[in-house]
Amino acid sequence: MFKQELELIIKSDNVWANRSTLVLAAGILGEYVVLPFLAEKEVHWKKFARIFCAVLVIGGILGEYGFSRRIAGLVEELQGISDQELGDADYRAAFLTTENARLQGNLRNLAQQIAPRRLSHEQESDFATRLKQFKGVQVQLDRELVSPEVRDLSDDLLRVLGPQGAEWIVVDFSSPEAKSAARGITIQMLQYATPNGVAAARALVAALRRAGVVVNGPDFSALTRTRGLLSDAAVAQMKIIVGRKP
Repeated sequence: MFKQELELIIKSDNVWANRSTLVLAAGILGEYVVLPFLAEKEVHWKKFARIFCAVLVIGGILGEYGFSRRIAGLVEELQGISDQELGDADYRAAFLTTENARLQGNLRNLAQQIAPRRLSHEQESDFATRLKQFKGVQVQLDRELVSPEVRDLSDDLLRVLGPQGAEWIVVDFSSPEAKSAARGITIQMLQYATPNGVAAARALVAALRRAGVVVNGPDFSALTRTRGLLSDAAVAQMKIIVGRKP
């Protein structure tokens, strides 16, 4: 039964309960006021009046009891519906709060992912600390300055790899126009793929990935060994793709 229907029934039963009270009051009034007054007089219908008053009293009592009991049951049912609605509302509020927090988190993550990537001061310090052990490694940095993000990120790399950072020997090769559809930064080891060069490349890739930069290569599995050294033709190379977000 719907809440509105219960409220209408309770309202109607209240009316009938009040009427039952009036009937009871009329029966009591007749029994204890009117009939004693008529007792001193010879009235032939006095017996019927007493029966009628008794019927009013009994009917009033039964009516009050019946409608009051029914009202109590309906009120309890109505309270149950209200409690259920309140519980549903609390659940929906909690769900919406959780969903809002999740969406806010997704928006923050999305904002971070689409924002131009730069190396923070902490990340630059991490680069210098981890890569300085390969001091003197020679690399060439090819960058296409058509993209502001490429320019800014490559400036960060020049700074952390250069004399003020890891003290690598960096050759900066910049192009004002994109040479291919895959715009980005290419870092190439300017020495044969010696174990030290490969270790430096691995360390650089790991540092870039910790900073949230997508890196393709180098494919170390393709390298072959010749007399304890890596093949001269296997030059360790990696490509940082700007435009794809991690």
